Amino acid sequence: MRAVVLILAASLAGCSAMPTSTSPRTESPAATETPSRAAVATVTPIPPQAPAGASGIAFPTISAISAPSDSVVWVVTDSDRLFRSTDGGVTWGRRPTPASYSSGPISFVDESEGWLARTGSPATGCMAQYFDLWHTADGAMSWELLVRVGWDLPPMDVSFGQCKGPVAFVDRGKGVLVGSARDTAPTLYRTRDGGRSWISGPLGDPPGFTTHPEHTLRPEGVRWFGSTLLLDALTWLEGRSIRYVFRSNDAGATWVYVRSINDASEPIVFVTLTRWLRFSYPIALESTDAGATWHSFATDYRQGATPAPPSAAFADESVGYATARFSLQRTVDGGRHWSSLRMPGI
Repeated sequence: MRAVVLILAASLAGCSAMPTSTSPRTESPAATETPSRAAVATVTPIPPQAPAGASGIAFPTISAISAPSDSVVWVVTDSDRLFRSTDGGVTWGRRPTPASYSSGPISFVDESEGWLARTGSPATGCMAQYFDLWHTADGAMSWELLVRVGWDLPPMDVSFGQCKGPVAFVDRGKGVLVGSARDTAPTLYRTRDGGRSWISGPLGDPPGFTTHPEHTLRPEGVRWFGSTLLLDALTWLEGRSIRYVFRSNDAGATWVYVRSINDASEPIVFVTLTRWLRFSYPIALESTDAGATWHSFATDYRQGATPAPPSAAFADESVGYATARFSLQRTVDGGRHWSSLRMPGI
């Protein structure tokens, strides 16, 4: 056992260790399931912040986005700057983050309550990864540490093994977290108490697919529709991309295979349970029958000279946001027409 620990420690020597401090930031610009085990939580009060102002970065980029309603949207720019808008992205206010936060997924359910994750540099093949999960109920004025895992920390509900993300909550209680690695099947974690305890289970192989080393699924997106979830997982076979879509009708307790989509390297954007989009280049694609058929989709969404699939988040069937490189755009008609928004922090 000592040899295993030493090998794992050596493999993580180049990884970024998670800070153990919970002090606030001082910046001021504006299947078979594993039983759960409660996390130790600490509360970190953070002083109020001034309104958003110049970030000091000429071209801020958005690394995470969450749109819980048609008017509320949260984004992270430049790895660790959290902003909130309550008017659909017209104006922004800078919000505090935990001192350890950098470049992790976020999930908010309204203008006040949300979760953000801090993910460390992964070991080779995502064999393991340091991970923090923080929670706020007061609009990010204070943060509560719910989960912290690492090779040198006591075991918790969420394993140190695998890379973590995405994370998605539908209300203050129910949420899911995904773990995945190069050599193992994905793990689906679910919570009913806002992330204080978790139950885990594997994501089963879809028909015609068998998990084995260097041939695994990589979940990339998950979205709630009431108590139903859709999950998009990518794999590559003989140089070709294949996306598998799974559905859970019981808030993540069990998952069933829905569809496989060939030659789809771009993420699937779940607008509704049956209407899905893919921002391919040079055209966008739409399905209105849960991925069974696809057709070109007339949209005026545009990027620069070398387009790439955007990160998109829809609040409902009409209002959504898409970001790529140094731009943020909003639609109010389901993705047909888009308008540019001022980037937070500028």
